Amino acid sequence: VTSKNFDEADVILIGVSRVGKTPTCLYLAINYGIKAANYPLAETDLKHDKLPKALVPHHGKLFGLTIDVDRLHFIRTNRLPNTEYAKISTCTSEIAAAEHIMQVYDIPYLNTSRRSIEEIAVAIMQSINLHRKF
Repeated sequence: VTSKNFDEADVILIGVSRVGKTPTCLYLAINYGIKAANYPLAETDLKHDKLPKALVPHHGKLFGLTIDVDRLHFIRTNRLPNTEYAKISTCTSEIAAAEHIMQVYDIPYLNTSRRSIEEIAVAIMQSINLHRKF
């Protein structure tokens, strides 16, 4: 499911870059037949402190992923060292802004820092009552 096909999605995962949205979507699709989409909360989304317009009509399908600041900093530093993207301050502000949006809009969310993709997928399914499609 692409961002243009949110209508078809069973669940739409949201969160900052590198919290595990894409691998979790793939795992849900391959192992459970769940149509999972994801929407990365980018810097422009986080500045406005509001749910992005593209997600508003799909509020009931949203599930957030978050992560500990130190873990995100480690992942981003390994991916793109010495960049603004990987700075601890960037990680801290992005996570805080994303969690704030999830709390204000009452979107269930999960910290992925110490969970495998399998555990994340099962927790999402249990939290929002999704069932295997095949």
